[in-house]
Amino acid sequence: PEVGGAEWLRLVTASKAAAILGLSPWESPYSLWHQMKGVAEREQNNAMRRGTYLEPAILAWFRDQHALVAGEFWHEQVFTPLSDWAGATVDAQFQGVDGLHLVEAKSAARMDEWGRPGTDEIPAYYLAQVYFQLAVTGAVRCHIPVIGPYLEFAEYVVEADEEMQAQTIAACKRFHDSLANDEPPALDKHAATYDTVRRLHPEIDGTTATIAPADAAEYVNASLDLKAATERERLAKTH
Repeated sequence: PEVGGAEWLRLVTASKAAAILGLSPWESPYSLWHQMKGVAEREQNNAMRRGTYLEPAILAWFRDQHALVAGEFWHEQVFTPLSDWAGATVDAQFQGVDGLHLVEAKSAARMDEWGRPGTDEIPAYYLAQVYFQLAVTGAVRCHIPVIGPYLEFAEYVVEADEEMQAQTIAACKRFHDSLANDEPPALDKHAATYDTVRRLHPEIDGTTATIAPADAAEYVNASLDLKAATERERLAKTH
């Protein structure tokens, strides 16, 4: 299915796994749920656009490092269905002597969340995506070539883990079932949740509204806590 199309939107795909698990910096379970229901638009962020532009170069580097040639051992953008509710599209895959290998190209403006090259020390939101891909495809491992700051390349490797993959798929299935049952996730502190609520309620325009006393008290207390924290930060900075 075409990425971003109606069919793709209804499926749980690998790129959605991190949001479903509450790990994505860009999407929350709440925002993704409403996108998949078709009541909120999916917005592409700069990180997604950057990855799309750089993907061919990252894959070319990986191919050179592993002396892979075009043909039956290299297939790019292959969609693999898990069932009628889920599927995964990997950037590339090839057949190794021990089984199927996946390749997922990434780019990073900073490497704070990345560990030592050659390990599986990658950001948790990418790890969720990789485990989903491994579960759907039955691959033995996934290579994650990444281009970081100063245009430096590195490669990470995640081995198949049946327990982690099963947990990831189970959580995604529960999420998908909640769509049919009209049971949206709870509100959370993610910025994407706040933005989704604003888009779902255009009547919120800054005019006075009556709200529950408990909600009002929570907001006032949070505002006071924020002010106190800001002043404490300023004092620490001054020292």
